Amino acid sequence: MKWTRRDIFGALGAAAGSCMLSSCTRQEMKASQEKTDPSALPWPYHELDPETTAARAYACHYEGHCMYGVFRSIIGQLADRYGEPYRSFPCGMMSYGAGGAGGWGTLCGALNGAAAAIALFAPDRQKHASLINRVFLWYEQTELPVYLPPEPKLDMRIPPSTAHSVLCHPSVSVWCKTSGHRVGSKEHMERCARLTADTARRTVLV
Repeated sequence: MKWTRRDIFGALGAAAGSCMLSSCTRQEMKASQEKTDPSALPWPYHELDPETTAARAYACHYEGHCMYGVFRSIIGQLADRYGEPYRSFPCGMMSYGAGGAGGWGTLCGALNGAAAAIALFAPDRQKHASLINRVFLWYEQTELPVYLPPEPKLDMRIPPSTAHSVLCHPSVSVWCKTSGHRVGSKEHMERCARLTADTARRTVLV
């Protein structure tokens, strides 16, 4: 039997267990919430509303692009509600993920932000692998974007496409071919803002 990359990582993810960010066992969540040292991981996680998270990620994308948008939408809500240690996290550093990390077209910044959030809150490496695997496979296989902002920066229908990859360059290329819009256009920016919202929502749902 020939195994593909996705078969291998899918098997690893399944073996890692089914605990998700929003559904880890109560014992694990309680234990994490008792930690007060910001240098100790995981940080306490509190469930967030998916639609609020999506809306915030959409807005944050226009501040610092995709990786920043996903990560900031999650940390920002926790900072508003609970203060430290979330308030002191330097979210601005996450802007490096724009354009697939410094414009190199590698890992999609929205996924990079999701993985960073998972690593901050999930209790161990096995949970990291399981959660990241689920978000990444969803991104690869789903027609995106689907998010409809109530007050869009660019009020137009954004055609969805299926990336079949977790990389920025193939994802954008497929979308540009599907939509007919060019790379770097205002339509491209709006597409990625909505994709950022979709990914942030997915991250707090899985």
